[in-house]
Amino acid sequence: MKDDDRSRRLLKTTIGLLKECDDVDDITTRMIADRAGVNLALINYYYRSKDELMKQAVNEIISESSENLYGFEGKGTPKETLHHFINAISGDLLKFEKFSKVYIPDQLLSDSISIPDKIFPYIRDHFAGTRSDDECRFDAYHIVSIFQLIYFRSDAIQSYSGYDIRSDEGRDRLITKILDEILTEI
Repeated sequence: MKDDDRSRRLLKTTIGLLKECDDVDDITTRMIADRAGVNLALINYYYRSKDELMKQAVNEIISESSENLYGFEGKGTPKETLHHFINAISGDLLKFEKFSKVYIPDQLLSDSISIPDKIFPYIRDHFAGTRSDDECRFDAYHIVSIFQLIYFRSDAIQSYSGYDIRSDEGRDRLITKILDEILTEI
């Protein structure tokens, strides 16, 4: 078996386990290696640590979720589509919160700004020509960065604002509030 195959198998196995388990702390390196059918030492060889492997797996899951934005098309206005999308991504970030705390700063500091690019067309459609593309791009970046900060500092945000993002109702109210604030006519 090639190195790339084993590395990819470890990553795919970890993604599968993350999606199956209720508590990420229940996932062990032995569980990952056994299910992937590889030697336990390969986790450190390819990923340096279990946490690094888990972080990359969460990154893949979140990236996959962001690719699914287009699955929300046709379910309402562009603003409602954004709401559904943010709520779906939020679910993943909360489910894997332990690793999201590592994933989010990496996205803020290293990402090529891919998620704002994905939501930009919906923001442009929402404003229907009343704002320039530059303004809509800034709004897209604004929305994404606010939510990244909210999920990175979820406990502090709840203490400060009273919005409990871990509850469906609290998260829904917060998403609505932020979209209403940013996606208004000037």
